Amino acid sequence: ARHAAMACRLVSHLLQPQDTWPSWISFAYFLLGRACPGLHPAQTMLAATCATAAQVAVGDVGLPPGIQVSCLPPGTLTDMAIGLQLVGPLQPLRPDLPAVHQLLSTPAPSRDDLLHRLRHLAWRVPRPGVPLQQQPRPLVPAEAAVPVRALTALINAPATAQRVVLHTQYVALALGAQPTEPACSAFASMLAAVWRIPVPNTLKCPLWRLAIRAIPGCRIPEWRCPCDLHRTSRGDSRLHHFWECPVAMGVRTQLQLALGVDSLARAAVWLAEPPRADVHRTVWQLVACLAIDAMEYGRALLWARRHSAAWPDPGPAGLAALRAALPSDAVDNHVWPAVLAARADAVAAVANLAAHRFWIHLVDFTEAHRNVVPARFHDVPADHPFLCMHAGRLRAQVPVDLAG
Repeated sequence: ARHAAMACRLVSHLLQPQDTWPSWISFAYFLLGRACPGLHPAQTMLAATCATAAQVAVGDVGLPPGIQVSCLPPGTLTDMAIGLQLVGPLQPLRPDLPAVHQLLSTPAPSRDDLLHRLRHLAWRVPRPGVPLQQQPRPLVPAEAAVPVRALTALINAPATAQRVVLHTQYVALALGAQPTEPACSAFASMLAAVWRIPVPNTLKCPLWRLAIRAIPGCRIPEWRCPCDLHRTSRGDSRLHHFWECPVAMGVRTQLQLALGVDSLARAAVWLAEPPRADVHRTVWQLVACLAIDAMEYGRALLWARRHSAAWPDPGPAGLAALRAALPSDAVDNHVWPAVLAARADAVAAVANLAAHRFWIHLVDFTEAHRNVVPARFHDVPADHPFLCMHAGRLRAQVPVDLAG
C-alpha cells in the first residue's frame, strides 16, 4: 500500500508543471519515458493497475504489444507498479468514457487533455450495506496523494468481505439464532474495544481466531476430542472446544462462581456482552478475552497430553485390541471402567490448569498496572467481581481456593 501511495504521488507530480518537480520525479519521468516513449509517464505508471502480478514482477506494465519497448528497472519504480497492480484496475467515473486500458494506452495530445482524462479514473471503495450516496469518495490518483490507509483497505477488500461473513456466522453460533445487523455491528465494535485493552496481543488472538474459524482443526469435517475419543462428531467443532468440552466447562465454572450464577449464556462469553447490568463492560471484555484464551490453552494442552505415552485412553484402535486380547467380561467390567475413570481424571487436571491460567493472567493484568490504572478501569466499583478498585489501585478478586 505504501508503494501504491508513492506511485499516486508520482502521478500527481507528473501532471503538474515541470518546473515544480522534485529531482526524483525528473528521474522517474526519464525512466518511464524510456520504457514507453509514446505515452506520458503518468499513463505508463497507471497502466500497471490493469497488468497481472507476473507482468509487473518483471517490469511489464501490461500495455498492448509495441507500446512498451523496455521493462521498468528493478527497484522503486517496479515496487510502485506492483503496489498499483495489487490495488486493482481503475474504473471510469462517467459511463460515456472509453475503457480504462484504452485511455491509458492512447497518447494524449497535451498534458491538460491527459489530466482531464485521468481525473475521471478512480478506485471505488464500496462498503456493503451502505447507500450509494454515503459511500466513501472515490480515490483519484491524478488529483492528489492517496492515503495509505485507504489503499490498504482497497487491497484488503476481498479479505474484509470474507471476514464479515465469518463474523456473522460466529455471532449466529454464539446466539444460536440468525443475528441482526445491530448484533454484528456490536460484535465488531467489541473486537475493536478488546484490541485496545493493554494486555499482550497473544492473549487476544484466540478470540480473534475463534471469530474467523481459524482455530487449528476447527474446519475438519469429522473430528474427535480427547475428552471422548470414541465419539466422532461432524460440523463446526468450536461449539464443543469452547463451550461443551469439560476443559471449557472448567473455565466457565470459574466465571459462574465469580458472578454467583448457576449458568452463563454462550453469547456473554463469545461476544463479550456483560451478563448483568451491574457488570463493568470493559472488565467483562477482558474477562471474556482471557476466558477464551484459557479455553484455547486447555484445548491445545489436552491434545498434547493425548499424544503422550501417559494418556490413559487407548482410543478406538486400542479398545479393539483389548477386546481381541481379553474376555469381553474383563474389558467391560474391569478394564474399561478403570480407563474411563483415569481419562476423567486426566481431563479434569487439564481443566484445572486452564482455569488456573485464566486467573493468573487476570492477576498479571493488575500487577502490570499497579501504579498506573488504565483510564477505562477507573470507574470499576470496589465490590466488582474479577477486578475491583481498592485504595486507588486495581485488584483481582481471586477465589479463596485459588489464591495460593
